[in-house]
Amino acid sequence: MNREDRLGHSTALVTGLETAEQESAQLVQETAAALQPDGFAVRIKAARDHPLLLERLDGAGLTLMSSHPQTEDEPQDALVWVPFDKVASFTERIAAFTEDTEGGHPQQAALVANMEQIHRAVLENLWQEQQEFPSLDEERWWELWFDPRISPTDPLITLRAVAQERQWRISGRAIQVGERLVAHVAATGQQLTALLS
Repeated sequence: MNREDRLGHSTALVTGLETAEQESAQLVQETAAALQPDGFAVRIKAARDHPLLLERLDGAGLTLMSSHPQTEDEPQDALVWVPFDKVASFTERIAAFTEDTEGGHPQQAALVANMEQIHRAVLENLWQEQQEFPSLDEERWWELWFDPRISPTDPLITLRAVAQERQWRISGRAIQVGERLVAHVAATGQQLTALLS
């Protein structure tokens, strides 16, 4: 990839990241102050047949939430939590791809080269089951997995506060699976999208 192509690639990724940040910041403003997160989730799509180096995402001050392997229809993707205070440094790393190292290779190539697209994550991107994503209008029990690295506060306290405010049913207890906390809430997909803010 020549420098001009790298510039276009880098610019498209930065634009996607900035758009996701702006959309997320707007959603945060619509959220009660006590429940406002310190970041947002993005979906990073890989170029077909060019896997993402997932450990580089974690090493960039971001938190890898999950990833989906490439399929016949879709390339690999990764769901990543981006703290608002890490956006500038992540943007700098992406922009550095347009510059060469002393050895003449693109800077940050391992992190950036195989990224095809960045956009704000939506509920469907978080779906991990084999069956099709359910209708957003259907009320059902959802299994929510919380990563303690993402939030300094107890996610169950936040979930209970949101559930009480929105009159959702929530299971009486949560379980610990490895580092993750798993809880259940009854809501429609449309209602649940509020948690992504």
